[in-house]
Amino acid sequence: MSHQAKGTTPVLIVGAGPVGLLLGLQLQRFGIPHRLIDKRPQRQTFSKAFAIHSRSMEVLEDLGLLEQLLARAVRVEQMNIYSNRKRLITYNLGQLDVPYPFTASIPQNCVEEILETRYLESGGRIERGIELHSLIQNEHAAHATLNDERGNRQSLECTLVAGCDGGFSHVRKASGIAFDGAPYKRPYIIADGTLSWKGENSSGHVFTSGDGYMMLFPLPGGKHRVVIDCEDSTLTTADLNIERVNARLHERGFEDITLSDPVWLSVTTFQHRLAEQYRVGRFFLAGDACHVHSPIGGQGLNTGLQDAYNLSWKIAHVLNHDASQTLLDSYQAERRPVAQTVLKNTQQQMHMLNMKHPLLRLLRDALVPTLATTRRFQNRIMKQVTGFQIDYATTLLAPQARQTVEQGPLTGQRMPDGTVLEQNGDARRLFELLKGIHYSLFVFEDNTPDSEAHCQQIAHALSAARWPANFLRAYLIRIPASTDSTISAGFEARYDMTDVLREQLGVKNGGLFLVRPDGYLALRCDLEQGAQLNSYFERFYPAFTAAKRLYSVPTALPVTG
Repeated sequence: MSHQAKGTTPVLIVGAGPVGLLLGLQLQRFGIPHRLIDKRPQRQTFSKAFAIHSRSMEVLEDLGLLEQLLARAVRVEQMNIYSNRKRLITYNLGQLDVPYPFTASIPQNCVEEILETRYLESGGRIERGIELHSLIQNEHAAHATLNDERGNRQSLECTLVAGCDGGFSHVRKASGIAFDGAPYKRPYIIADGTLSWKGENSSGHVFTSGDGYMMLFPLPGGKHRVVIDCEDSTLTTADLNIERVNARLHERGFEDITLSDPVWLSVTTFQHRLAEQYRVGRFFLAGDACHVHSPIGGQGLNTGLQDAYNLSWKIAHVLNHDASQTLLDSYQAERRPVAQTVLKNTQQQMHMLNMKHPLLRLLRDALVPTLATTRRFQNRIMKQVTGFQIDYATTLLAPQARQTVEQGPLTGQRMPDGTVLEQNGDARRLFELLKGIHYSLFVFEDNTPDSEAHCQQIAHALSAARWPANFLRAYLIRIPASTDSTISAGFEARYDMTDVLREQLGVKNGGLFLVRPDGYLALRCDLEQGAQLNSYFERFYPAFTAAKRLYSVPTALPVTG
């Protein structure tokens, strides 16, 4: 074994699956030097996950990758749940008033390919065949030992380490973080192939009975995924063939369903586990490294992608803008409760779908169809599935008491899309203004006499502060009928507000919306409460503000070795 010279990097990402790749792409956008390693010699060729939900599509839109993904995906708007072939529930995502009211069905390996291609095109480098051997940290740095396939060893000094290395995470084990939970009792057969049956091929279907659970879901290329529980605990992937898959389907009473031309067959045991911590000092976990659960609802990949999206801007702002360590602490405070909710929901759904007692199944089948028709139930379930139920209101980054409003998003909630008008009348989406690595400040006018004075005061403050464009961009959203304002200094641009947007956001009396780089509201307040903006930045960027480094664009830490 040969020893190489010691290297350094601000961030080491362990694992180049979708979560590690998205984190790497984000750090590229923020200008953060890093290294991305993976012990696999090549990208995986099979698909574990296959569902990209609405909120994750918004994340990929921000990265400029959504168009590519949708070109290769199947759009699925409807999910049906049955008991003994009798339909109990139908969820129709097409009813949602969001930019992408559907699930994009696309194999995980295709998602990896899209992310990897962009990462490499942007100058990134994936160090494949490199395995994390050991990892320690002290108050000054983290120290990793890496091994390559030829037995060469390298020592690496890092500021931070992100473990995106899956359910058997080496980073998690090296951190000493508990991964509490257990496997489900039964193994499951997963089979991708051509489906022959008389049902609806463009929707997803879940069938449950006293014998267990079976799912059908459309994939690109006219294929379907079949997931069915298996009573034979000794069955392995090596033993599985298409004949056994069809035999299990027919044993379960699905004689009219046959799968052929398999592209992937697997036997797996699902786990439900949650890491006790997402951060220990300089070590962070994301994706399957900190949460694994049943695939019901297709939440695993989506939760992992949004872990990386949340963590990336916080790492970048600590390294680039001297942000408080509270920003890094907020990663666990915000993302672990999301995973807790996912595990709780999937556990409840597995229990409901796999009821054995005939009386309980009878009660379920009688009550669920009535309950499922209520708007409240439908909205709750669809928000859980799509990722729009996430609310960071009680975390470390939220104000002590958030403002009560009649309409629109609250602090800690996702900023919705909407339309503003340019001076020539052309429409522009809010998501276009949010796109990028910066905070976005929206200043909404109102009809009161003091409105222009408040907006002018905010404009002067922004102009004097001279926040760099990669940190904060401010937009003045005017009422079209108001007198032509001369306010422009300090604002990136001015737009006219539509009646629909005013109603949607609940800003008929004006207001300030500060949106974080990940698209969630950092602050919402009235125009006359502009001092809250200063309080927010002074709280989380004390060194940046105190040193008045806002007059120049901060640079990332250098890399040597």
